[in-house]
Amino acid sequence: MTPPLPDVGDLLRAMAALGVAGDPLALLRDSPDEVRRAELLAHLAAGTVAHLQRAERAADLSAEDRVALHRTADAALADGSALVDLQVARLEWARDVTLHERRHPVADTTTTALTALVQLLAAWRDRPDGVAESDPMLADALDQLRAASTQLTTILRNSRYGAYAGGVPPNAYPKSGRTAM
Repeated sequence: MTPPLPDVGDLLRAMAALGVAGDPLALLRDSPDEVRRAELLAHLAAGTVAHLQRAERAADLSAEDRVALHRTADAALADGSALVDLQVARLEWARDVTLHERRHPVADTTTTALTALVQLLAAWRDRPDGVAESDPMLADALDQLRAASTQLTTILRNSRYGAYAGGVPPNAYPKSGRTAM
């Protein structure tokens, strides 16, 4: 059974307790409770992720420790296809934010890649035992995506971006006048 959604007052108190940025008066404008609840939860989710990143850095967690941490937390909330749904939701959030930055080559590529990953995870969720096996073209596309991802990761890791822990540094495009996301 799915637990009920928290009420708006509880969400406002949670925002205050966690020190999550956001103007409660703007968030509580003349919208129905369902919209306000969604807006408050989005702010709480973003604020919680920011807190989590700082906590993970402070704890100096290894990649394996972070995997275990997130897997355990996700499994406490969901299992099976619902677990994949959590991953899809996170990728959709990232895609939606980068979609806003269109007309930038990194944003355009990221949006396209995230859309493909969302569709791939949804297909896997719906057919966990036979997504690639049932379609040779999809199996080939997965191989190509893996190869392209490996190549991009290698290039970024070994280039001038490799020393920047957050990805592409803010001054990544000084000659063209572009700014990083």
